[in-house]
Amino acid sequence: MYLNNQKNRRRNNVIPSSKDNKKSKVNYLIVFIRIISIIVILICTGVLIYRFFNLNSSKKLIDEINSDITIDHKNITVEQSTAEIIDTDILSLKSKNSDTVAFLKVSGTNISYPVVKASDNDFYLRHSFDKSYSQSGWIFMDYRNDSNLKDKNTIIYGHNMLNDTMFSELNKMLNKSFFDSEENKYINLSLENKSTLWKIFSVYISEPDTYYMTTNFSNSNTYSEFLNNLKNKSIFDLNEAVTNENKILTLSTCTNLNTKRLVVHAKLVYEENK
Repeated sequence: MYLNNQKNRRRNNVIPSSKDNKKSKVNYLIVFIRIISIIVILICTGVLIYRFFNLNSSKKLIDEINSDITIDHKNITVEQSTAEIIDTDILSLKSKNSDTVAFLKVSGTNISYPVVKASDNDFYLRHSFDKSYSQSGWIFMDYRNDSNLKDKNTIIYGHNMLNDTMFSELNKMLNKSFFDSEENKYINLSLENKSTLWKIFSVYISEPDTYYMTTNFSNSNTYSEFLNNLKNKSIFDLNEAVTNENKILTLSTCTNLNTKRLVVHAKLVYEENK
């Protein structure tokens, strides 16, 4: 009788086997992985939503600036052809952001922005014109450059955004047909005290090096060699002569998933004091 009771107790209180323990651990692991996966999905979704609204906010600011700013247009004769030069009220832009140094307009694209300059080349990579944090950053001049364009090479940077803002439309220049229109070779840069017009002579994709970011040169021979290198890098022959007498404007943005740079060089062909 006693032995029968012991057997019954063993049947009713089965001791888990090692196989059952393994199944239990596997089940716990599956639950844990599912929880982690859900958390990761929620975080990624949150980041995407934040970036979406951040980009929309940046685009809204761009629209507000362009609706507020007055741009005067005037036709001029440059190198025996007609071109358009613009004039903008830089002082009104400075009242909104004291870092404003110019207004940039690239023909044949939607690139039409105030240009800012900080004490480094980092701040406006992730800050908008109103200095709020932004994935889009803003269009900014190299902090080493003179704001009044006294350097041989003035450099302006901008992100290559997927929503067609900032410098994304520089990609149009990778198609030769873009330059079928002579007008599309011109870039306007309006300052507080003068308006300037630049003509593109070189477009290319570069490794993320610093060669083209040189702003000043020890002598005219060094500068001539620099210009020849820039012209030879161009993916198209734009048939534009450039000499060491020319100041140049460089536009730089990232491309190929930020592994390379899209670079545009233009020479100063006209300036007019205000």
